[in-house]
Amino acid sequence: MVKPLAEFYVHTRRSGTPNVSPRCKPCHLTWTAAKGIERHGTAWAERLWKKYRLTPEMYAALLTKQEGLCAICKQKPPEHTDHDPVTGEVRGLLCRYCNTSLTLVERHLGSVLDYLGLGALVD
Repeated sequence: MVKPLAEFYVHTRRSGTPNVSPRCKPCHLTWTAAKGIERHGTAWAERLWKKYRLTPEMYAALLTKQEGLCAICKQKPPEHTDHDPVTGEVRGLLCRYCNTSLTLVERHLGSVLDYLGLGALVD
């Protein structure tokens, strides 16, 4: 059975050429969740629970809810588990770029707004 291209994730490489996932979206999500356990074994599952209070099944459910994409840009597969640094509550799964950007915004939002002349909006 041949599936339409819309059922596959397509990422654009830096060169501008498309990179089509070899698996359809539902299969990719299942494969990605299983890969985490297979690649990292129980150590990954233990770290996931210890740091974020997530089971591999909860992680897979979150990944499925986000359709296998970053919660912010919705363009790349997530690589990081984002959490509130104060409460520890998991907010979503993010790609490397969005995770780094969010960290910078959280740490320097006031300075950025002041630089842009928008500091009075949050006072």
